[in-house]
Amino acid sequence: LSTRFNSVSSDLASQYDGVNSKISTEVEDINAILASISDLNGQVLKTPTLDDDGTKANLLDQRDEMIRQLSEKLEIKTVSQDDGTTLINLTTGQSLVVAGGYASMSVIAGDPDPRNTQIQLTLGKATTQLANSSLGGELGGLFLSRTTVSDTQKEIGQLALAFTDAMNTQNKLGM
Repeated sequence: LSTRFNSVSSDLASQYDGVNSKISTEVEDINAILASISDLNGQVLKTPTLDDDGTKANLLDQRDEMIRQLSEKLEIKTVSQDDGTTLINLTTGQSLVVAGGYASMSVIAGDPDPRNTQIQLTLGKATTQLANSSLGGELGGLFLSRTTVSDTQKEIGQLALAFTDAMNTQNKLGM
């Protein structure tokens, strides 16, 4: 039984590490999408308004597709500007794409548990740590999954302690 508890605990720890790895991959993908959206916004600004060859429409379509992809990964709000660009914010208000730039996300070690990674958002010189519960999308789902694995690890540990205590109590009685 002890071996089984250890095996389940080890499997859960492996799943936890796997989710952390997926979080890092998602953050890299999100950063690439944010850079693309910002670049497309810049190209839209440079393209003449009277565009007969469809270049501007093509750029807008590409940007809208990138925004759609981003919306699968995070819960976002978009703000269309008069100049044809689109600003993007998290639903909690933090800016992701602004005029002439974009924010970048990074995975940072948790405190006090370094395995409990968090997301840090950097825009210019400003940095802020994002609440995992407010992210939504695929990234928010990964954090929710990791929380479920962590809670299950705690419950397995409590079950093992309760079982051990019951066995020790019974052994003290001589039965």
